[in-house]
Amino acid sequence: MSALVSGFLLLYGFAMGVPRIAHAQRPEMGFEHLAGIDVVLAFDDPTANRVLEAAFQESLGRRVGINLLATAQPDALSVVVVATCVPQGCASAEFYSVALLLSNHYDATWAIELLSNESQELADLYAPRVAELMEPLGIWAEAWRPGEYRAQVDAFVDQLEARCFAPALARRGIIAALALGDSARAQRLDQVASDERALC
Repeated sequence: MSALVSGFLLLYGFAMGVPRIAHAQRPEMGFEHLAGIDVVLAFDDPTANRVLEAAFQESLGRRVGINLLATAQPDALSVVVVATCVPQGCASAEFYSVALLLSNHYDATWAIELLSNESQELADLYAPRVAELMEPLGIWAEAWRPGEYRAQVDAFVDQLEARCFAPALARRGIIAALALGDSARAQRLDQVASDERALC
């Protein structure tokens, strides 16, 4: 990719409000990353200063093509994390017992519109519930040690990136690559998108 094209893509990404994150071992941003994937993190963290949540947010924030949101939006991915300290006092915890759920939020606008055609009262009643519909994509149980939790969080987010974020981004890029006549890149992206371990 020429320096001119690369510079244009980076400027376009900035204009779209996508944070550019420098990471030495990550490939440069491609057209499939420009819009980004919306991810909302909900974390129940019992530790002092919520250090586990901070480490998870930091790890997600370093990933190219991820828009970390404060609140859930339609079509966003949700990562829900609940941690407990073992033994119970977090000041002397031997490890953190962590449960993680990855879910897909649905855009239920069509359902609300359908209800409102029948009855605005029904639409108002069910809108909050319909908006919370989620499709579970994966659930995990982890044990993170106090002295190693940052590396263990990174390792887990690496899994999410490989099995969810990368395949989802690759699917977006295939059409763009074909439109540009880059069949070799489209094939590479298709291999990532078709990974049998993919969750998203």
